Amino acid sequence: MKQLLLSAVVLLFGASLAFAQAPGGIIGVYSDQGAGSCELEDFAGFGVTDYYVVHTHVRCTGSQFMVTSGHLGTPLPDKPVFPVTVGTSATGVSIGYGACYGVPRHILTISFFCEGLTPYGTTMQVVGHPTATPPGLLATDCAGNLVEATGLTSYINRPCNSPVAVEESTWGKVKALFSE
Repeated sequence: MKQLLLSAVVLLFGASLAFAQAPGGIIGVYSDQGAGSCELEDFAGFGVTDYYVVHTHVRCTGSQFMVTSGHLGTPLPDKPVFPVTVGTSATGVSIGYGACYGVPRHILTISFFCEGLTPYGTTMQVVGHPTATPPGLLATDCAGNLVEATGLTSYINRPCNSPVAVEESTWGKVKALFSE
């Protein structure tokens, strides 16, 4: 039984590593242009806060995606970094970078008028473009091929690596999950 459980954990860990290394890199929303932190803040008080969409881990010439958000601030118009930007982050955007840039590469700025009302742990997630052809979270590699990218989930007012609340349990309850 222990070997079966260990095998399942190893397979899940290996699959998560493979998923994190999509050929199109990772596209995420960060608090800075260099992809240093995916902890986003909705400051107490009133004001405009910028969030940065950054493409990391692989050099590419373009991307298509959408950003879903539970942010309670008022969304403001996106601020494109590149002139060939079609659509919006909230409904689906396609961006041509114009060259094969190194990483991390800031590709779009999303702004909200904040009032400090967004709850702890609210997410902003990069997902596939819903209406593009072909649909999905895609990037164009430096050879001109469409490749799948990975979207990052960022958290508002919560560190990205902080533990989430879990339900209390006992060893007996855990064992019962794996009994036959």
